[in-house]
Amino acid sequence: MTWPAVIAASVACYGLKLAGLAFSEDWLQNQRVQLSETLVSAAQEMRAKGYMSIVESKRREDALLEHKQNVAALRRQLADRQNKLIDT
Repeated sequence: MTWPAVIAASVACYGLKLAGLAFSEDWLQNQRVQLSETLVSAAQEMRAKGYMSIVESKRREDALLEHKQNVAALRRQLADRQNKLIDT
C-alpha cells in the first residue's frame, strides 16, 4: 500500500519537472514583456486623462525595458550554450 503511493508521488514529481522544462525561461519572459507592454499602454492612456502620475508611467516603461533586456540576455545565453554544444 505504501509503495504504490511512493511510486505515484515519484511519477508526479518527475512530471512536474518535465513540465517546468517544457516552459522555457524565454517563453515566460516573453509573457512578462507582453504584460508590461499592456501596462505601459494603459498607463499612457491613464496619464493622458490625468489619472496617473508621470513618475508611475515612467516606472512601468522602465519595467518594460528591463523585461526586454532580460529576454535579450536569455537569448544570448541560449546562443552561447548552443555554440558550446556545436564545438564539443
